[in-house]
Amino acid sequence: MSTANSAGAKQRPAAPLPTLPPNVSIFTPKSPSTVQTLLATATASDETNSAVFTRLAVSATTTPEKLNDALESISPSPDSRSEQEFHLRHGNAVLVFDSAAATGGDADGEDETDEEDGQQKIEEAVKDSHHEHVRAVCLAFKDRDIGLDIAGCVFDASQAPQAGFQFDRLSDGALMVVDLMHNDGDSDDDDEDDDGDDDEADLAKLLAGAEVIS
Repeated sequence: MSTANSAGAKQRPAAPLPTLPPNVSIFTPKSPSTVQTLLATATASDETNSAVFTRLAVSATTTPEKLNDALESISPSPDSRSEQEFHLRHGNAVLVFDSAAATGGDADGEDETDEEDGQQKIEEAVKDSHHEHVRAVCLAFKDRDIGLDIAGCVFDASQAPQAGFQFDRLSDGALMVVDLMHNDGDSDDDDEDDDGDDDEADLAKLLAGAEVIS
C-alpha cells in the first residue's frame, strides 16, 4: 500500500514546452546550402556576397493552412542546381531569398576588369533568378486568392535584415528566424502610403517580367 502511494507521489506532470515569442520561429531547411544562402550577407562589409531578399506579406485573414498549401504547390525551376529552398514562411510573411552561393557563381577573373565584369554578371544572374522565384510565389498566391499586404512587403533587399528578418544558426542545423518587422504597426501612415505605392509598382513589374530598379 505504502509502496503504491510512494510510486504515485513520484509521478509529476510533464513540464510544458517553452513557447517562442510571436516574432520568433524555427526553420529547418531540407538542404544545408539553404543555410549558406540565408547567412550569405550576414557581414555587411563583404561586398563579394551577392544576395537578394524579398519579403511578401499576405493579408491577415489568410490561414496558415492556405498559405502553406500555396507554397507547397510551387515546383522548382527546371534549371535548378539543387533541391534547396528559396522561400520560408513566418506567420503571414514569406521571405524569398537567392544568392550567388545558390546559383554557383564565381567572380574570379584574370585581372581586375575581368573580376568586376564577372561580379556584375553574377549579380545580374542572382537578381534574375530571384525575380523568377518571386513571380512563382506571387502566382501561387494569385491562384489561391491570397492577397498581399503591399505596405508590409520589401523588394530586392541586399541583406535579410533590410527585408525584416534576422537569423541565428542552431546546433542541429536549423535556423532561428526573428521577424524584425513584427511590431511595425505604429509607423507613420503617410510614410506607409508612399512606400506602399512604390512597392505596388515594383510588384506589378515583377509579375509582368520587367526589371525592378532599386
